[in-house]
Amino acid sequence: MVKKNIEVLIIMMAFTLVTSGQSYQDQIFTDYFKMDGAGWNAADGTISLGLPDGRTLWMFGDSHVDQMVDSNNELPCLFNARNSLMVQDLNNNFTTLYDAAGIDVFTRQFIKVDGQSEVTYWPAGAFVQGNIAYLFWNRYDKNSSAPLGIEFKGMVIAEISLPDVQLVKITPLNNTELAYGMAVVTNESEGYHYIYGRKEDEIFTQPVVARCPVGSIYGTWEFYEGNDIWGDNADNHLPIADVVSTEYSIFSNNGKYYLLSQQLGFLQCGEGRDIYIYESQNPQGPFENPVVVYTIEDQFSGEYPKTYNAQAHPQFIVNDELLISYNVNKTCPGPCAEMPITSRYNADMYRPKFARVPFSMFATSTVTSISENDDLDIFPNPTDHTLYLKSSNSAMVNYEYQILTTFGRESQVGITDADGSIKLHNLTSGIYFLKLNIGQRSITRKIVKL
Repeated sequence: MVKKNIEVLIIMMAFTLVTSGQSYQDQIFTDYFKMDGAGWNAADGTISLGLPDGRTLWMFGDSHVDQMVDSNNELPCLFNARNSLMVQDLNNNFTTLYDAAGIDVFTRQFIKVDGQSEVTYWPAGAFVQGNIAYLFWNRYDKNSSAPLGIEFKGMVIAEISLPDVQLVKITPLNNTELAYGMAVVTNESEGYHYIYGRKEDEIFTQPVVARCPVGSIYGTWEFYEGNDIWGDNADNHLPIADVVSTEYSIFSNNGKYYLLSQQLGFLQCGEGRDIYIYESQNPQGPFENPVVVYTIEDQFSGEYPKTYNAQAHPQFIVNDELLISYNVNKTCPGPCAEMPITSRYNADMYRPKFARVPFSMFATSTVTSISENDDLDIFPNPTDHTLYLKSSNSAMVNYEYQILTTFGRESQVGITDADGSIKLHNLTSGIYFLKLNIGQRSITRKIVKL
């Protein structure tokens, strides 16, 4: 069953190959996080928030703090704090925030509730309003029968006072099943905070969105139901993109909205190395036609490690290039696979890596994706032999098409038949993407061959 689910998840991830522009490693930012003294030493998570005074607040999950990297650049395998924060100033100096008086991984957390035991908080999205930073965090409670020994218990908001960066309070949220707060975009002209969540089932994760008036994060939310309809019932949500990773970013730039995610790798060694970006004209999407913008090539001891949690950091856009990060994991490959207490590992195997992505790789004005209101009908879908395409009840005849695998490889090209059909006899069973070329326009839809 595990193998089958992994195969299904892998083919659910889709992207479009492009050749314009060139992404590259940002060694300067990567080196910022090679810290060997007191304070932060290594962690995952790596979610950032630009502050009004130009500083950046960095949020991390499981962290090594004050563990002092040795002369071999090694750390103990066991992290000693479930979360930590750092503040980066305008001179690129970093200050670590955690509870130095804590006695275990839970009490050392910067984001925590006093008196709670064995409760983990991991970072998500964030925004600033006035002199408060609102940080969304995932709460997990210990549960020995759950995967990884912890159980998701919903989202909370941690309020951080500015400019002193002090924890003010933590407030649990409702609608916890959909984990709202994975990303937050504030549109001042429209007067809304857009709060993005995740809808998970056994196989994959899809993004959903809610909104509330600016300044009313604890007030009444509206949930996107599709066709520009917002309602007050969270159960009527509509996914705004196909499959995304559990953690993802959404940000705006020059009037457009972008969703950054990572190919699902299920924390398997060497899997899920592609990072991709969707584009939309609207904060509620739809986000379609993902473009691969970076492929992770980091290796340790000649092997690809686990990689996950790609994030965008738009406050660091320079020369029309976006800064992105991703995490690598010490447990694959390396001495921490079984995590014996006495083992040590290369600290760079658990530090964030950074890259620069030119906007020319993914921002486009000539190719648009299909909107929710476009009149295109593809049926039957799934099918075991033939697809039929209609628009305004007329067959789409003599249209050029491509059928791509979920890894962007071309499997079939042609022109729709006289009845608007496409024969799929030569395709193996699986999930594909049908790309139609209509003048200067490109439309992509997911199809399933039985």
